[in-house]
Amino acid sequence: MSLQDLHGSLVQGKSVGTSVLQAAYTKLVSDQPLALLPSLQRKERAALKFQDASERARKESESRVRFAVLLGGFVREAQLPVVAEIAALASPEAGWKRLFGTRRSKTLRNRYRAWKPFRDWSATTKGYHWPQRAGDLVEYAEELYESGCGKTALDALQAALTVLESAGKVRDSELLSGDTLWVATLRSITSDLVAAHPPRKPAELPTVATVVALELSVCQETLPLYFRAMAWVFLLMLWCSLRADDVQGLLPESMLLNGVGFSATLGKTKTTGPDRRVRDIKIFVARETSLTGCDWLSEGLAIWTTFSKPRDYLVLEAKDDWSGSTGRAVDPSALTLYLRHVLANLRGPLRRPNGQWVLNLQVRLYPNHLESYITAHALRDWLASLAAALGVPKPDRDFLGRWSIGSAGGSADYVRTSREVVQRVQDLVAKTLVTGKPRPYLEHQALDRLAEAMNLLDQNGAQVRAHHDILRKLPGAPRLGGEWPTFIPGAEEEELVSVHEPKVGSQSAAPTQPKYFITVSKHTGFRRLHLNGQCYVKPFKCRSVSYHDVVDGAQIDAICRDCKRRVRRETGEDPQEDSSSTSGTSSGTEAAEGEAAE
Repeated sequence: MSLQDLHGSLVQGKSVGTSVLQAAYTKLVSDQPLALLPSLQRKERAALKFQDASERARKESESRVRFAVLLGGFVREAQLPVVAEIAALASPEAGWKRLFGTRRSKTLRNRYRAWKPFRDWSATTKGYHWPQRAGDLVEYAEELYESGCGKTALDALQAALTVLESAGKVRDSELLSGDTLWVATLRSITSDLVAAHPPRKPAELPTVATVVALELSVCQETLPLYFRAMAWVFLLMLWCSLRADDVQGLLPESMLLNGVGFSATLGKTKTTGPDRRVRDIKIFVARETSLTGCDWLSEGLAIWTTFSKPRDYLVLEAKDDWSGSTGRAVDPSALTLYLRHVLANLRGPLRRPNGQWVLNLQVRLYPNHLESYITAHALRDWLASLAAALGVPKPDRDFLGRWSIGSAGGSADYVRTSREVVQRVQDLVAKTLVTGKPRPYLEHQALDRLAEAMNLLDQNGAQVRAHHDILRKLPGAPRLGGEWPTFIPGAEEEELVSVHEPKVGSQSAAPTQPKYFITVSKHTGFRRLHLNGQCYVKPFKCRSVSYHDVVDGAQIDAICRDCKRRVRRETGEDPQEDSSSTSGTSSGTEAAEGEAAE
């Protein structure tokens, strides 16, 4: 039974058994996988009528299936060896959907977009849809080169060919993607294209004034609610080195703020997810991270808790007036548009004589469409670039963008060490910007490039540069000014886990309680000493704990780093002796994660 027979039986009222219809549909799908597209499109339209908690994962799955089916159409046209194997399956439909494994929908989409122009060219000029020899690819590449294609066009074509041949189970002896003539031509033309194009410009980094203004915007209650919420997101991208795709992989229910800082889990991203070696990974922001004294971490998180819809992504669609969200999801690409909106309306920071930072509502930091000067990718580069300028070694910088996950031995090892490294770098960068010590950060070149970009628009580069140049120059090193840390988290925060001294009158250990407790690691037996009632490590969360009033060196292997600093303060010693330690021994922060988990 053909597709026309199926349609006719429904229109003319013919009685056809269910088994006959099912068999006909299975045969149709086996012969032509593109028959699946109408049902997929209906499913997409129906999905727009409701939202669910796993919307992002659902949309990714549907998009992946859609492009898998489209690519499967190329395989079917070429009659590659895998076609016969899929036709013999009990469910050919499932076979076509899963033909390309766990590749992301964007990957499949890019392969489809790269191959379809060649397929159409071949059908028109050669009379067949699949290249019969390497010469077909070479001729097409030469035509692309003569027409002035981009420098990545041929690499994309090669990637698509490789995927299709691999999925189609083409024999090694017949692989065109490895043909010597084709590979040599590909390299030669690509080299010419790269030489003909200007070098790629690195993303321009946001200025310190931009970061300060974002902090103040989060805490400015007169601004639209969702404007403040997105300012918080962009600060998170700055301090956690996040891609836009990472933001939409952040799980809202995992966001946690306590005295140690902010933490959250990244689920499905470019490098993490159920189909990746690393299923998920954590991000961190130190609690003291603030250039202005504004508690932007707490303020912003409080805003996002009002958007309590269960979901597997963070950012929702903004209302037209930015007073809230519509409740619908947005693609990661929409974050670029939101960034431009926030920058276009971002007001300049102003420091009052008493040292307080406020927004100058009369000054726009990015006037006259200058907001496109800063890209979302620049936010990811900001912290790592400043850390490099301040002399942070590369192994530590690799933790910022989570580039060290593979070398760290997997996500478990990464989490055990990442909090300490990341927060130490964040602390160094923030402290340097505020105090100018231990070595100043100089942004003259960034300010000059910003002024040049503004001059191309309206010749007001000098004025814009002055609005962004907020680091004090005299006396001393360039700095924002003020004391570090710029604020101290309050003791009333839920489950005090701060590295600071408890405030006077805050809850402390009762006199009848033991003075110390020792935690013991489940796997290594490592013993760590903590102050009972003052340490953020909670005994009831640890697997093995013993309490003591007196301890000696034979009973412990190490002392909690933050408890050690607290004891030094109490005895009048310099607590900074331990603050810059880079020892490989796990810190108290790591123990809080590892022991509690065990």
